[in-house]
Amino acid sequence: ATAPVSALEQPSAQPGPHGYIPTPSEREAIIEQAKAAYRLTIDAWNSGTEADYLAGYEDPLACFYGGGRARESIRLRDRPRQFGGGIRTTLRIQELTGTLISPTQVVLHEIGTHGADAVNRRLEMHKVGRRWRVRQEELFDREGCWRVPVPE
Repeated sequence: ATAPVSALEQPSAQPGPHGYIPTPSEREAIIEQAKAAYRLTIDAWNSGTEADYLAGYEDPLACFYGGGRARESIRLRDRPRQFGGGIRTTLRIQELTGTLISPTQVVLHEIGTHGADAVNRRLEMHKVGRRWRVRQEELFDREGCWRVPVPE
């Protein structure tokens, strides 16, 4: 079980740029879309499909484990192991919950495993056009570079 998230860390849904507030069913649909996009990114990681994995991230990212990073730096870090024919690790999502920030922003909380290691992280998913991408990714219990998302 996970500890509840404070209101300071996860603000409630706010109107979008035109003052629109989604209905409860629309909120759930938006959260599910963001979760589905993130799951596709994880599937690409697990299958070693580099281009699809990197496409799941904004470029540059606002936050990635301690600092903002360009997608290229993530690719170079992960390429030898995950995408270059080395021994791949597998990410497994055990629990994935979401909080709507705005119609184009969802914060996900993931509990799972990365190989043999436990994962407890938060991600800000951001939708531009028709595509959801990770904007921030940080361990849940670490301040690092995480910024509380401000509704757009």
